[in-house]
Amino acid sequence: PSEDLIYQGSLGIEHNLWILAFDHNMLRNRICAVYFDYHEDPDQCKVQIFSGDLLTELATIVLPGFLVGQPSSFKIVPSEGVYGFFNSNGTKFYAIVRSRTFTSEVHWAVTTIDVE
Repeated sequence: PSEDLIYQGSLGIEHNLWILAFDHNMLRNRICAVYFDYHEDPDQCKVQIFSGDLLTELATIVLPGFLVGQPSSFKIVPSEGVYGFFNSNGTKFYAIVRSRTFTSEVHWAVTTIDVE
């Protein structure tokens, strides 16, 4: 039998959440899920950090938005997590994000989250 992942239960994520990226770091025993809630706040993506053994929720971080220039002002546009991964020692989680906009101009960035 495989021993790389052992089922311990569920993450406790509600059914109205849409997971966009998911990664597990065995060295630090952490799981990160990038998601948004399509019932409560579909424009705001978050990263939820769990312990890898008991799947305990450790933290929730809101992904930062983009400051986008308008013709006469600036506007904050929400971001959407597209891909997520840990660094090699599991101390940081990187989320590749893009702007959630309906215009043709799409902005991309990488955000870094410290994982305790």
